Amino acid sequence: MIEFSIALLFLLSTLFLTLDVGLALNQYARLARVTYEGTRYASAIAGLDGGGPYTTSLSSCEDSITGIPQQHIRLQQRLVELLCVNDLFGTNVQISTTYSKRDTLIINQPNPDVVTVRLETNYFPLIPLYAGSNVPMKIEISGPYLYRQRG
Repeated sequence: MIEFSIALLFLLSTLFLTLDVGLALNQYARLARVTYEGTRYASAIAGLDGGGPYTTSLSSCEDSITGIPQQHIRLQQRLVELLCVNDLFGTNVQISTTYSKRDTLIINQPNPDVVTVRLETNYFPLIPLYAGSNVPMKIEISGPYLYRQRG
């Protein structure tokens, strides 16, 4: 009976650890997908202002975004929609968007302008092993700014 209880303790801890790692990887993959979609969306926004990073901290889907240029507000609202659809609001999410112009052309890339989207959040384990046991998740993806004005 004692051997069974020791084996059961080991098996249950292994089960919960496996489940926790799987949930963390799932959240990371969904966060990466939202970041990718946000970068893709940002690459086609007309009149995206240069500069940044423009950072916003949000704790729920209903929080408002203010104090940054209008097109970055539009981009960050789209990111909030994607975060809400994917149920990625834990306690706090930081959204950072940047548009930068490069002075030099990169070989085989006609437009040197770059859009960067960065998302930061925390993963809280199912069974916290110590007080404040959260895992920070940060994802940053850059892509070319594809919008061209026709003239």
